[in-house]
Amino acid sequence: MQLMKFHLLIAILASVSAFVRAAPAVLPVTQAAAVNVVPVAPSLMSKERFGDLPGFAIETPAFAANKKDYTTEAELSQFLQRKIAPSPHVSWRRLGRTAAGRDMHLLVVTQDGRSDPLSVAASRKPNVWFIAQQHGNEPAGAEASLELLRRLVSTDLKQVLERVNVMVVPRANPDGAATAQRETAAKFDMNRDHLSHTLNETQKLHTALNDYPPTVVIDAHEFIAAGRWVERYGVAQASDVLFQTASHPGVGDSLKKAAKELIDPALQSAWNMYGLKHFGYHTLNVTGPQSFVQMGGNFSGIGRNALGLMGAVSILIETRGVGLGKENYPRRVATHVISMMAVLKTTAANADAFRAAQREARRHATAGTEWTVDHTALRETKQLPMVDLATGEDKTITVEFQNSLMISPTVQRTLPAAYVLPPHLASAAMIAKLQAVGLNVSRMSTSQELDLESYTVTQLRQEPGEFGAPTERVLTETKRFKKIVEAGSIWIGITQGYQPQWRIAPALFEPESVGSLVGSKWLGTEPALGQVLPVLRVVGTGAVVAPQFEPLD
Repeated sequence: MQLMKFHLLIAILASVSAFVRAAPAVLPVTQAAAVNVVPVAPSLMSKERFGDLPGFAIETPAFAANKKDYTTEAELSQFLQRKIAPSPHVSWRRLGRTAAGRDMHLLVVTQDGRSDPLSVAASRKPNVWFIAQQHGNEPAGAEASLELLRRLVSTDLKQVLERVNVMVVPRANPDGAATAQRETAAKFDMNRDHLSHTLNETQKLHTALNDYPPTVVIDAHEFIAAGRWVERYGVAQASDVLFQTASHPGVGDSLKKAAKELIDPALQSAWNMYGLKHFGYHTLNVTGPQSFVQMGGNFSGIGRNALGLMGAVSILIETRGVGLGKENYPRRVATHVISMMAVLKTTAANADAFRAAQREARRHATAGTEWTVDHTALRETKQLPMVDLATGEDKTITVEFQNSLMISPTVQRTLPAAYVLPPHLASAAMIAKLQAVGLNVSRMSTSQELDLESYTVTQLRQEPGEFGAPTERVLTETKRFKKIVEAGSIWIGITQGYQPQWRIAPALFEPESVGSLVGSKWLGTEPALGQVLPVLRVVGTGAVVAPQFEPLD
């Protein structure tokens, strides 16, 4: 019997490996939905383990009778037009077009139906955002957002609108969705672009985020159920859902506390009620013959982290789905709907607490505050719940686990009064980029001598990043001096100047920060050893004389 199980396991592993080698890089939506993207194994597709949730109705296009593929772009628009837009609570906005010319949609749902940013701000209610399908091959979140909208306009769920405003982007990456590929049409991962804004889609999304600053954000994704787990351990994921809050060390403590004490218990209670297995988010990182498991990383450009730095309680929700085609799709979509409703109801019930947490996180930065610029994530031994592919039975594996929340600081710096960019970088495009990430920016109208620090590049290196891809790192040393800063320079105030989203600035401008833009082409230069980078820190033990500013165009 044991020998038979062993041969069965070898056959399954060979089948998976052969399929991965043979699978095309991009599958059309209809093709991806019509075939099993992974070999059929009872432990992956089991109706007993991963079947539909009894009595949980989903009334969206993908679940129409005889529907075999996912919701198309035309069907999504028709659903919004017929089922959602007629509601007096809903304003349907088109954010613009993607690189391939597809519409990006935003639904603003409020109690009185008013959606202009000033009216929404005047309501003094938390803004709860749902952003789905940043990765085009992860459709369950998009379908769930349509069902959430349907319930918001047609069931008693609309009662939450007395306490919150709701913003829904059902499909953030329409081009990727159309071809079932993770990236956008530009072949770039949108969920790594939330500070650099290289993509048209990210720019349009953040224009809306600035119009309606989020208090709570759910970023809806799907995770790989098998893949490398099969190759390395002969197992698949047993969990229905994985979750993680913003993990960048610069995210405000008040936001972390609200997530831990309010959001996490509400989600886990809702999942337990439906018998859904859940665990903290993790992925298998393979670098050559070595492998380790890691939480979602602390890279500042990931949506979960960038939105946390901007002052929102930011949560990643992932259901098992990548590689499964449309198998178990009702359960995957229902899991997202359950998660979304739990977050909505919890935020509504604790609206004042969430707004207070956001105010605390955005409180003015104080001089002398230490900021963790660079750090090492610590590793621990952890047990993960899995399914044995050979037997279909539950199995626990013990792994080396990199914990993004357990860090050892390696570089810390005191927050400056401001960061200054020289006049040659003060273009309209640069100013627009900085404003798009939520920073208040001024231009110096007169020259002034200031106490400054500069960065000189001392080391360039590559480090293993997420999924084994290398991460370029820039290490520097600072030098202090006095210098006349020219008129026309850009001033980004931190401890001096109105800056409610000040946490974004050190994540952007400290060179060692994971995801920093200093030294990149974004600032007009490539890093090189010995180079003095084109960003200055305004420092000094005494009061810094505030420069004179001129209005920005």
